Amino acid sequence: MSININSQIQAIQSAVYGEEVRGAIASALEAIQYEINNNSGSGGGVSPPVTDGRTIVVNVKDESGVDMQGVEVLLLNAQFGTTNSAGLATFEQVADGNYNLVIAKEGYQSMIVEITVDEGHTEFNVILLEVVPDTGERQVEINIVGSNSNPISNVTIAISGLYGITDSSGQAIFELSDGEHTVTASSDGYQVAIQTINVSAGNTSFLIVLQEVTYSVQIETKVQDLYEDIYPVRANVTLSGVTQMTNTQGKTTFNGLPNGTYTVTVVFSDGYYADDGMQSNTATDTVTVNGSNTGIVFTGWAF
Repeated sequence: MSININSQIQAIQSAVYGEEVRGAIASALEAIQYEINNNSGSGGGVSPPVTDGRTIVVNVKDESGVDMQGVEVLLLNAQFGTTNSAGLATFEQVADGNYNLVIAKEGYQSMIVEITVDEGHTEFNVILLEVVPDTGERQVEINIVGSNSNPISNVTIAISGLYGITDSSGQAIFELSDGEHTVTASSDGYQVAIQTINVSAGNTSFLIVLQEVTYSVQIETKVQDLYEDIYPVRANVTLSGVTQMTNTQGKTTFNGLPNGTYTVTVVFSDGYYADDGMQSNTATDTVTVNGSNTGIVFTGWAF
């Protein structure tokens, strides 16, 4: 009886890892041992090992370059071995020629490597890659920008029981299943954003725009006359490039201002001055918004 070794290779190739690989290797070994015992080399089978061949060494590492112990190594047409703590499997008395190396370890992708043994080729290096389980999840990008389209870092993202913080590019990455998910994004100085996303094969990157928390600044314009009476007057007020006129109570309000320091310019009407020297009717000051509404009063002079 002659057992074709190619059928054993195909059996091993069809196995992924774990018990299937062990079973395929065991089957191949049984076939090899049968052929050796019966000294049969016909029909695509194998020949008994030679007595004066070469010593070859197979070094198995993982993708990080770490030597792997306990890896099953099958030198088809010849021998079977297991790597030691240095990741080495050694085969003695291997005749020159072409061989298939079967490399297998549970949790890693099994491999079949074609090698040629001769005077210059007796050491072989193999890298095994881990099997990545299919969890049914996709890598999803959440990108956070402000109303000016600039990325925002250090934003807290909550999604389907998972949490993350955006990096300097305004991005946080999650592993999510297909379907709808609710994303909550929060950061100091910005309004909390809640958005529903729908993850699918072609839809894994999402953009969320955060709006800054804004406040109001009230400007009051008054004047003091010669009798030291103070009363409101109308005036033109400019803040952040916007000009408004105070009402008859001498007030106007600028809304939608994020935290920051702003320059305010007031131009009093004719007959009123910004200083008691009557040199100008224009006054300038700054106002700082810091987490709350605020205001500033300008008092001019009437002569």
